[in-house]
Amino acid sequence: MVDSLLALHSSGLLAVPQPTPEAPPGSEGFLTLLNWVFWIVLLAAVGGFLIQIGMLIYNAIRGNAIQGFVGILICIVAAILAGSAVAILNMFV
Repeated sequence: MVDSLLALHSSGLLAVPQPTPEAPPGSEGFLTLLNWVFWIVLLAAVGGFLIQIGMLIYNAIRGNAIQGFVGILICIVAAILAGSAVAILNMFV
């Protein structure tokens, strides 16, 4: 069984096609808008991260620094999701 599968694979009959993704005609405007949204989301994530650092310092002075730390973790997760959105979308397309 394994030998027959190896023979089929080496002959090229089991080769999986690898199509190259290509944007449809007329989608330039949509892709530009999508790029702008991506940059706005990343700027919001950086801004939120900086605000949460300020909140962490403020809450550390008041004595409950865990609230600021949770906000920083949320910002980090949001930035990771925004940065990997392209890879996540490519899984479904």
